[in-house]
Amino acid sequence: MKVLSILLLIIIVGCSAQSPTYSNLSDSQSITTSVVYIYPAIDIRQKQSKNVNLQNISKQLADGLSDKGLNTKLSTDFGNVKQSEISSLSRDELYKIGPPDSNLILLVFLNDMMTDYKVVSYSINVEISGILLDKSKKSVLWRDRATGFAQSSGVTGILDSSKLRSDALYQAVTNLLSKFTLR
Repeated sequence: MKVLSILLLIIIVGCSAQSPTYSNLSDSQSITTSVVYIYPAIDIRQKQSKNVNLQNISKQLADGLSDKGLNTKLSTDFGNVKQSEISSLSRDELYKIGPPDSNLILLVFLNDMMTDYKVVSYSINVEISGILLDKSKKSVLWRDRATGFAQSSGVTGILDSSKLRSDALYQAVTNLLSKFTLR
């Protein structure tokens, strides 16, 4: 059941290999005058064997979107929905996330994290996806995905794998933000 829910969410987010990018940001005026509610990142990996700190992602997104001229607000108010239930919501239910006054909502998902150990090196590759929803129009304004990579050599890199995970996530968010362009 969980696998089916995750697959459904990936389809909703639009991470198909043929067309990962979707942008309907042509009405930049309304986007720049509205507040974008940014929610905590959601881990939808099938194998969650590695503990990942996703807390910095929302702040990095808010700062990056503010640099692009958008008004942002960090929110943890999912409304009547629990964060752990997001991956099982239908498309219509996604538009009910958050308080009633939150018109634009940005959700980010950790799709995958791959680690590779070689003799004295350690590398991490992560994939994230993001979706910007307009609740009033019940439409997807933007969605895309991005990857991040971090690598370290020697014993210290292997011992400090949490820093490498954080670095790879930071790079993935930076890459995702670079794909968010207003027309």
